[in-house]
Amino acid sequence: MIDKIILGHNQFFGVNHLMAQTGNEKHAYFNDISRIKHVIDFSYDHGATGLMMSTHERAAFIADEIAKDPKLKGDWDSKYPDYNQDHNVNLEEEADEVVEYLARLPVEHSYE
Repeated sequence: MIDKIILGHNQFFGVNHLMAQTGNEKHAYFNDISRIKHVIDFSYDHGATGLMMSTHERAAFIADEIAKDPKLKGDWDSKYPDYNQDHNVNLEEEADEVVEYLARLPVEHSYE
């Protein structure tokens, strides 16, 4: 089932396609994971039950915060991957790649 409202992720990673300065400000503001969690909680409480997520390096931290919250953990299972506007993409495969990336990220970090 597709969620009626999907929360985007750009603001969490400092992406603003119109103004770089605004993007930099958002990046600094959302450097604190508790601020991201606050927006997620607020959005969820107001009907946004889906979250768009890319393979950005900070995505794993957001996924970890969602997994810690019993209210969100079992309810945010829908995957909405960022597929870079390529219309010849299998969305199921893209969603699987996001899940696989998030699962492997801790292993990758352990090699650093």
